[in-house]
Amino acid sequence: MPCPANSTGSHLPPLPFQAYAPPRPPDVVRAAYVFAAEHPEILSYVPCFCGCERSGHKGNKDCFVARRDAAGDVVEWEPHGLDCAVCLDVARDA
Repeated sequence: MPCPANSTGSHLPPLPFQAYAPPRPPDVVRAAYVFAAEHPEILSYVPCFCGCERSGHKGNKDCFVARRDAAGDVVEWEPHGLDCAVCLDVARDA
């Protein structure tokens, strides 16, 4: 499946590989990652409630995006969001 384009027209990297089923349907997982990529201004202010702040996450965007380039495009995903129903639900509700 091709990478979805973000609002600036550049392509997002493929989602991290997962050998088992995520805690939410794949379309919900994909939508959360795309939303995090396209709307960091929202998810950076939304806290997560799963305890991931102990790993350095400052907002829900950190559950999905690990690194961006100088232009702000996602170059590396955070795999934590694949496994965490709480993170996915917070992003979905945002």
